[in-house]
Amino acid sequence: MSTTTALAALTATAWAHAAFQLTVTSLVYPVLAATPTGAWRRAHDRHSRVVSPLVVPLYAAVLVSTAAALLAVGSAAVWVAAAARTRPATTPTPTCRSTSSSARSSPGSGAWL
Repeated sequence: MSTTTALAALTATAWAHAAFQLTVTSLVYPVLAATPTGAWRRAHDRHSRVVSPLVVPLYAAVLVSTAAALLAVGSAAVWVAAAARTRPATTPTPTCRSTSSSARSSPGSGAWL
């Protein structure tokens, strides 16, 4: 794979991943955070089933494009981008949610992280 193609693939998957994360963080996580504790597990399990068909191919594309860019370019910038992608994602859980409605509705509060 050429350097140009590898970097274009990495850029495309990075933007797709960013759009996905922005959507989930701004739309899905607040809804999960507002779910009553007794219904949270069921709501989260449903979310996991619904989002999996999108997550699996997206993360496969991210993995492949990152590996291709590392092999084709191998620059420090690509290594930094690859390392940044290894940070685990978080999902709101009943134990880390605030009971305050203002905290649940405020993404900047961190109550749903």
